[in-house]
Amino acid sequence: MKLSDLFETPTARDLTNVFRICQADGELGLVTGEPGIGKTSAARRYVAGRAGAYLITMSPASSALVPSLARLGQVVGAYPSGTGGCAWSDAIRKALSYEPDPQLLLIDEAQHLSDASVEEIRAIYDAMSIGVVFIGNRDLRDRWSGKRWAQLGSRFLHRIDLEAPLPGDIDAICAAMGVEGKRPRDLLGRVASGPGGLRIMRKHLDVAAKLAGAGQPIKTEHVEAAARARGEVAA
Repeated sequence: MKLSDLFETPTARDLTNVFRICQADGELGLVTGEPGIGKTSAARRYVAGRAGAYLITMSPASSALVPSLARLGQVVGAYPSGTGGCAWSDAIRKALSYEPDPQLLLIDEAQHLSDASVEEIRAIYDAMSIGVVFIGNRDLRDRWSGKRWAQLGSRFLHRIDLEAPLPGDIDAICAAMGVEGKRPRDLLGRVASGPGGLRIMRKHLDVAAKLAGAGQPIKTEHVEAAARARGEVAA
């Protein structure tokens, strides 16, 4: 498990609530936001502790219909009778029908999905009455906000758009890592407000923790030294 998966932040709790509701009620959700805010970390934590919840991570290589269904099918344990899109879709539905618990598909990096892939996942959602949450960057929100996607957009009963880390996210991580004092927390907060968000802040903290030593509090000098080690200047 990565360092980034270990912290329970306010944003993680909000995302977990969306995942839980969508799984329990078989609803459709959309989570979008800037990189490094904790979307994927929250999804990993959720599926690790929930029966019937699956995390499927898409990429440019799996954007087209058959590759996206193949990736989904491999995660849910589908065994298609052929290699085409129809065979994969049928096998996915069959695999999901064996699962007695309420089910949830978390589709991460969903901005990579082609239109055909999105439509087929929506068709699986309709047919199986399972929960589905698409997770992606803010381009995904903009892409699905127009009339072209009105049918899909009207089905999202739960939406979260994350523009930046919450102050409580930063406080929770600093407290868990043993950061002492206001000055280092302010420095880390400025790091978190930049590109990469909490992900970059956690990298700073990982370096600072090593500099402080095992079990020792992280102080201003450790955070500033971590910034220098990473080629940055603490403001």
